[in-house]
Amino acid sequence: MKRRQFLATCAAAAAIVSDRSPNSKLGVGFIGTGNQAGGLLGGFLGQDTRVLAVCDVDSDRRNAAKKRVDEHYQNTGCAACTDFRDLPADATPKP
Repeated sequence: MKRRQFLATCAAAAAIVSDRSPNSKLGVGFIGTGNQAGGLLGGFLGQDTRVLAVCDVDSDRRNAAKKRVDEHYQNTGCAACTDFRDLPADATPKP
């Protein structure tokens, strides 16, 4: 697998954040959202998952992804960070 293919594959859901409630959706964090805020991210927004965090060093891409998630859930609960190590280890979705 080439580096670009690997990064494209990993960017979708490189961090999984577990939610405590057994009946709740699987929490997902995105590392390296790129310019695909509508692509893979949009696919996860439409599934039985909950996007809890986005991470990208590019502020425009990070903010666009956060905005997309917040608009989808109609709140401001999506965490946004520049360093993947700052992704929440355990996050509870905000209503």
